[in-house]
Amino acid sequence: MSGELELITDGAARDNQHAHRRRAGIGYLIVDESDILTEGSEFLGQGKAYTNNYAEYRAAECGVEVIISNHRPKDINLLILSDSQLMVKQLRGDWDTNDDTLQRLRARLVDSLQEFSNWSVSHRSESDDDRIERADSLAGRAIETELD
Repeated sequence: MSGELELITDGAARDNQHAHRRRAGIGYLIVDESDILTEGSEFLGQGKAYTNNYAEYRAAECGVEVIISNHRPKDINLLILSDSQLMVKQLRGDWDTNDDTLQRLRARLVDSLQEFSNWSVSHRSESDDDRIERADSLAGRAIETELD
């Protein structure tokens, strides 16, 4: 496969007011033109480290890993769409990444993205793009499923 792919991502964290009970999950969609090729979700875990920003980065990282495993990234122009303005601006280099954990996640993600022919990242909100809403739903479902 060559051409363009979109990776639509979202991370979610619940119970943020109680760090020890905080739970996080991710959702992503991989889209070729208008067709959803793959969608996925995953429960990340529970505890202080599982912040929303952590989940946002992990959603992008997991989606990129799936694309690399199933396609030839050197032939792909990848557009990542996320509702996380923080992650988008940090990946673009517009904002500093001060948190040690996010610095490591950002570095790992940028390293993986170097395998692609070209990549870019863009901010979208759920009101702009119903695929962001779908990724959010997948992330939320990952968290809720783990509670069952």
